[in-house]
Amino acid sequence: MNSFTVNNFNKIMFAGPTYAGLSDRSMVARAGFRILEPARRGDVQALLSGEPGLLVLVDGRFDQTLAVGHAELRRALELGWQVWGLSSMGAIRAFEMRFLGMRGFGRVYEHFLTGDDFQDDEVALLHSTEEPYTAFSEPLIHLRYFLYEMEKSGEISADLAWLVADSLKRRWFGDRTLAVFFESIHQIAGVRAAQAARNGTNRIEEARIKIRDLQFFLESSPWLDPNHDAIPTPCPYLSAVTP
Repeated sequence: MNSFTVNNFNKIMFAGPTYAGLSDRSMVARAGFRILEPARRGDVQALLSGEPGLLVLVDGRFDQTLAVGHAELRRALELGWQVWGLSSMGAIRAFEMRFLGMRGFGRVYEHFLTGDDFQDDEVALLHSTEEPYTAFSEPLIHLRYFLYEMEKSGEISADLAWLVADSLKRRWFGDRTLAVFFESIHQIAGVRAAQAARNGTNRIEEARIKIRDLQFFLESSPWLDPNHDAIPTPCPYLSAVTP
């Protein structure tokens, strides 16, 4: 299937907490997608008896069930589906299957492309299993971008931001809450930096690049562009080069 001849009547998106974070969820329906809950092993396979179309993997389950499999995604590609991944589990699978025809989109995917030690736990979070997918932690990648905005505003030095990010990296992903984040800044960078972080909590919305990637995907419709390509982009406080 050519990237510019997608069946408009068969556009499927697996999404949960990332979709729930959109300020305007109606943009998903306006783009013609049918939303399914975060993908588990076998969910893609169950769709393949239908007419091939556009399949977008955003969120997926991995904790109490098997994660969506490479084999079922490869089979979808073989049957003529256009398969994209972004933001979370989608970006992970798109990176792993980039040479097999799966397409990747967004900043999270671009971080995987750099060759730095950008790992799966960067995008992981604890959340409720049903809508509205209430989040109980914050993905590390969001906290990195929060620190990056603080550094640009002169509220924390680059060296101390690296130390904060490194301390969070050593934690289990479910422990990475905003409260723990602010306390880490307090312990490493001091009272003034911690107060600046707490006073700037509105920054977290800008720092949530998983959600921004989904929003931009829907706004830009890359599946209609056969020449779309992702550019490797360094991750804050993981590469010697800042984004």
